[in-house]
Amino acid sequence: MKRYKNECLIVILTTLIFFSIFCLSTMAFGEDWEEARAMVQTGKDFEKSGQLDKATDAFKKTVKLFPDYPDGYLQLGFGLQALKKFNSAIEAYQKGLNLSPYHKFGAEAYYNMSVSADKLGRGADAIVYLKKALQAYTDRNDYPGVFQAGSYLEVLSNKYPENKNK
Repeated sequence: MKRYKNECLIVILTTLIFFSIFCLSTMAFGEDWEEARAMVQTGKDFEKSGQLDKATDAFKKTVKLFPDYPDGYLQLGFGLQALKKFNSAIEAYQKGLNLSPYHKFGAEAYYNMSVSADKLGRGADAIVYLKKALQAYTDRNDYPGVFQAGSYLEVLSNKYPENKNK
């Protein structure tokens, strides 16, 4: 069980770092969102220095001022998840994915939604989110991601056998 917890933590942190490094450089939004990008970058800077509360506050401010900016919600989800606010993290990820259903980092968001749902003991939701992550990784030909999600799906299927076929 300790190994499983450590693996989940490593996955979350790796995903958070990956998302933080590549998110802004790959998004092509209008100039109206330059301020939103700058605010998200401020949050990322707080994150890098270990100030997760300040980072999350920056992301909350971003989504308040720019409610149509999906990256703000996805970053907020990562921040809230790192703070172990799993319900709020899932809500933030969902809002971001509703704005951008095929977001470049949708697979990571779904994967992390699955981890959060698992932490909350919501096995059926965890499996549904993980299957969405698996599909998103497959769609972008991310074979390491497919392997990672498939391995975690096996873990969840064993942990929640009553939800295996959902």
